[in-house]
Amino acid sequence: MRRSAWLAAAISPLTAPLVFVVGRVLLDTSPKENVTWEIGAYSLLIAIPFSYISSYLFGAPLIYLLKRKTKYPCHWAISLSAPLGVIAVICLYLLTVAIDGPQHLERETVAYSFGGGVTLGLVVAFSFCLLGGITMPSTGREKSALR
Repeated sequence: MRRSAWLAAAISPLTAPLVFVVGRVLLDTSPKENVTWEIGAYSLLIAIPFSYISSYLFGAPLIYLLKRKTKYPCHWAISLSAPLGVIAVICLYLLTVAIDGPQHLERETVAYSFGGGVTLGLVVAFSFCLLGGITMPSTGREKSALR
């Protein structure tokens, strides 16, 4: 069954904000009552647009480069997306520093966010491979949406 790369590109960036929101709700221990509204607002205003921008800005060139090579296994896309997730988090922090200034950045928060960037990059790449029909062993004969 051939799957659409367009469908994968349209849906897979939504997995990062979804995983972020679920993780934030499950791991948040603050006694605030408005946490869900803050998380929802953050997701709609920042996380979803930034996920799409970073997916197309960093992920599309990765897919293009891997597609130019005849071998295009899923594990290459997933493993190369981890550093791209960290680069996306660095860009988000640079944007935050440009808007708010560096007073909100703590060393532990940045370290946790780098781990989160790796995780979210892996999640988006894995969902892209699943939705796009990209398989693990690449012999050059798979029917993928990217050919």
